[in-house]
Amino acid sequence: MKITLSEVEQRLVKHIANLRYKNDRAVGATATLYNRSPLENEINSLGAELAYCKIFNCYPDLGVNEFMPFDAIKPNGETVDVKHTILKNGRLLVKVKDRKSTPDMYALMIGTFPEYYYAGEIASNELLDEKNIITNIAHPAYAVEQARLVKLNE
Repeated sequence: MKITLSEVEQRLVKHIANLRYKNDRAVGATATLYNRSPLENEINSLGAELAYCKIFNCYPDLGVNEFMPFDAIKPNGETVDVKHTILKNGRLLVKVKDRKSTPDMYALMIGTFPEYYYAGEIASNELLDEKNIITNIAHPAYAVEQARLVKLNE
């Protein structure tokens, strides 16, 4: 399923992403991904979250300084952490680290701003299993291939 953000949605994403970028620089964050600038990464990630929310008729976290523990809460109350990749065959990856909270679901969106594809989602208890940990990347992560994701809107 392809989702293209409208012009208004694109302006919203760029505005919030720019505020988050400035806030991150103020506290010394310097993360880059796919050889893109941190601002490009913020725009792509927030755009993916908004695209996901369009599919499921919910609002993304638009916070700048304080964030919700999840990227989205569906109308049925399920909490979702939306992950993003620009790689068409990319896996859903979640860093292995201590969490303050765990969502009910993890979702994967693929693409670059302003166009995204919904790859599907997986329950946290299925993803956060030791058998899914990979260590051959910069930070150990739980990883699942797209074939294991369920497309919940179909």
